[in-house]
Amino acid sequence: MSVIQSINKPLANKGMIMFNEHYSTFVEQEKRAEVWKDEKGNWGCRFWEYQVWKGDRLFEGYSEQYAEDAAENYVLGILEI
Repeated sequence: MSVIQSINKPLANKGMIMFNEHYSTFVEQEKRAEVWKDEKGNWGCRFWEYQVWKGDRLFEGYSEQYAEDAAENYVLGILEI
């Protein structure tokens, strides 16, 4: 599976990713997205809707800004999980 496919595919079927450090949270109405970093230094997001976990995505090889853009896009309804 290519990097792009893994980014666009939710990891919900594998359970929650073990993130280490929380960096930021984006909220818009019923949606919330949290930006995290894992133990290997990869950025990722945890997505929620109505306080129910919807899934995690790991962005290996991408920047913090990339993860924050994904989080913002989710809460604005641009990115669907």
